[in-house]
Amino acid sequence: MVAGERSSDSSCLTTWPRVATSQIVKTKQLRDNLSSYLREVRTGVRILVLDRDEVVAELHEPSGKYPPPLSSRAEELVKQAKLIPARGEIVDCPQSPVKLPAGSAAGYLDADRDESYGTVR
Repeated sequence: MVAGERSSDSSCLTTWPRVATSQIVKTKQLRDNLSSYLREVRTGVRILVLDRDEVVAELHEPSGKYPPPLSSRAEELVKQAKLIPARGEIVDCPQSPVKLPAGSAAGYLDADRDESYGTVR
C-alpha cells in the first residue's frame, strides 16, 4: 500500500497526516538540539527518537492527565489543613560546638563496616 492510501480493511487507516506532523531524530541530534526540538513539540510536532535505527521514545505535548504542579498541590493541602506552612524566617543553624579530630568520622564508619568491628583509627 502507498502512503496516503486507505486499505479496504477499516482497521488499517493511513498514517499520512501523522507523518506530516512527525519528525524522526537520532539520539545524538536530540541531545545536540534539544531546545529546538522542544520548541517544535510545543507547536504540536511529534518527535520520534531513534537509537540504533529503532524507535525508543516519542516526544509530544502532555496529554493533560498529569497532576498539578507541586506548588498548587501544596496550596490545596494548606487549605485542607493537612499541611502547615513554615512561619518566620529560615535561618542557618549555628556550627556544632562538638569538635572531633580530623578523620575520626571516617574511622568510625570504617570500624562499623568492618566485619570484625576493629578498633577506631
